[in-house]
Amino acid sequence: MLVTFSSRALRLHHNQLISKEKDLFSGVYHQSQTGGNLLHYNFINKHGALNGKSPSELAIPSLQFETPNRWLELINLANKSI
Repeated sequence: MLVTFSSRALRLHHNQLISKEKDLFSGVYHQSQTGGNLLHYNFINKHGALNGKSPSELAIPSLQFETPNRWLELINLANKSI
């Protein structure tokens, strides 16, 4: 009987730990998705209401992209600032 109780207690504890890990990583995943969407919206996507410009082009006129691959340039800019 003691083994059964102990194994049940361990299984319950293990399930609670797994549940907490899933919650933690789903939050991290959600934050990374949200950040990526914001970057795409503000720096990559050209908007019709802004005459084919991205919000960053209007807000930061000094930020000029040299290549069509804006994602790579943003990553390189972030690496330079670190």
